[in-house]
Amino acid sequence: MRVRLPVLAWMVFLCVCAALVSRSRFSADLAAFLPSSPSASQQVLVDELREGVVSRIILLGIEGGEESQLAALSDALAAGLANDPSFVQINNGAADSMLADGEFLLRHRYALNPEIGAASFTVTGLHAALEKQLDLLGGSTGMLTGQLLPRDPTGAFLGMLDKLGQAGGPEKRAGVWFSADGRQALLIARTRAAGFDLDAQELALEKLHKEFRELAAAQGAVKATLTLSGPAVFAVASRADIQRDAT
Repeated sequence: MRVRLPVLAWMVFLCVCAALVSRSRFSADLAAFLPSSPSASQQVLVDELREGVVSRIILLGIEGGEESQLAALSDALAAGLANDPSFVQINNGAADSMLADGEFLLRHRYALNPEIGAASFTVTGLHAALEKQLDLLGGSTGMLTGQLLPRDPTGAFLGMLDKLGQAGGPEKRAGVWFSADGRQALLIARTRAAGFDLDAQELALEKLHKEFRELAAAQGAVKATLTLSGPAVFAVASRADIQRDAT
């Protein structure tokens, strides 16, 4: 009997543990790490992390091949997912992919250009802007200036493009973005789902990997690899780690 008591006690203990585990709830929601009662400034950060544009951004790098092969994969990946409902935009720096951005900037040129104010729409301001654009008509940007002149007499859009150009950006090779060392073709994707919709984000990541594998196989790029980074990538990986540890 004395031998059986420890065994029975151990079995009772195991049953209690099993009951506790079966009734426990494990959450992989990363929102638990955010402030429960945020201040006004913290609320802005919380909203951006949940729904903001930055939380929807995925950075892509393709490497493991010749420059022309990487550029071809970049173009094919951007084209293959251009109409996918999981993504709002996929951009690799190609001229075609920049058209939508250019139209957006043109529509919002007055809000985005800090140098445009009430004085820009006076007789003196418009006269000075038109004279400047007349000078530009004879330069290398003459065709673009002529097309924009009826829509943008103040030159706000061209002024904004000039400032954006001075800010720099990824290097371009074969018409698409590349890293400075030329080893990676770069892309940027924006998901339709919010950053904390991890199920949708995981689906978007799976689509990126699947599309890349199919394109790489079709083009014979056996050494090419796809690297992803961004808030969604870290969040999905963290959730998987939490679920594995809890299990």
